[in-house]
Amino acid sequence: MKLAESFESGTLIESAMSGRSDAWVTRSPAAEARDLYRMVRYGDCTIASIRDLISVPPHVEAVLLAYVHSHPEDAGRIKRVLRFREEVRREFDQLVAPSASDVVPELLTQRDAYAIYGGASADVAR
Repeated sequence: MKLAESFESGTLIESAMSGRSDAWVTRSPAAEARDLYRMVRYGDCTIASIRDLISVPPHVEAVLLAYVHSHPEDAGRIKRVLRFREEVRREFDQLVAPSASDVVPELLTQRDAYAIYGGASADVAR
């Protein structure tokens, strides 16, 4: 049963409420990215802080991949979750990518300008 089907039928909610939830089940990367984008738009989070939240630090990824090598029975799930994080990052980057009409440089923090434009264009936020 696909995640959307299990959600619509209520089995996902029922299993979560009964304590039988599957920690390996993920939503769509686009839905995850949209929720994270809302944290930037309506909350106190910066683009950079959400990118930090999404990313898997290289040392953590290295440990996970070493574990996968030693425990191939878990390889598929761990690799799927790592791919999911990469896909969420791509979706999030698309949501925050500025179009010419969207950007009001005076309203960007220097950190967000750096995250959007990269180091060379961070002066926009000043």
